[in-house]
Amino acid sequence: MNEGEVYTYIEKNVNGESDVPVFVTYVDSIFTGAEGMSAFVQFRYTWLISRNVLKIKAGDKFGVFEAKEANENCDFIHILNRF
Repeated sequence: MNEGEVYTYIEKNVNGESDVPVFVTYVDSIFTGAEGMSAFVQFRYTWLISRNVLKIKAGDKFGVFEAKEANENCDFIHILNRF
């Protein structure tokens, strides 16, 4: 990996879907020390999805949030902050 690159990890199968990107990150900076010294990488814009799929239905609550609407195709969710 090099600075400025995006790394994507793809699972072959997640809940019946093929080739699902489950982890994506942008490599912002790579810092290397002198020989024998430690090095580290700084990431940005990182996201990870679970392999355990949760189907959200209208009325489901997550802390202060409540799903007011969720369609059958799972491509639309209306979430209300109940706080």
